Amino acid sequence: MRGNLDRVAAHFRATITGGPMFGWLDRSIGAPVTRGEERYWLRVMSEGLGCADEDFWTGNADADAVTDIAKPRALGVFEWAD
Repeated sequence: MRGNLDRVAAHFRATITGGPMFGWLDRSIGAPVTRGEERYWLRVMSEGLGCADEDFWTGNADADAVTDIAKPRALGVFEWAD
C-alpha cells in the first residue's frame, strides 16, 4: 500500500509530509501531502483485480455533489490496474 501511496503522490506532483494511516481492513492508505504551498490529505483505495470490473467505491468523488455541508473536496481521481 505504501508503494500505491507513493505512486499517486507522484502522479499528483505532491510530497508526502507525514506518516501513513491505514483505513478499514487496510484497503486504503492516506497521508498528509503538500503541493506547492498548499496542504492536502491524499487517500488511496485498493481493490483486487477480480473485483475491479465495475466501480468499487466512488463515494469520495460522488460527495462533491453534496453542497450544503462542510466537508473535504475531492480534487482528483487516478485509477490504474497492476
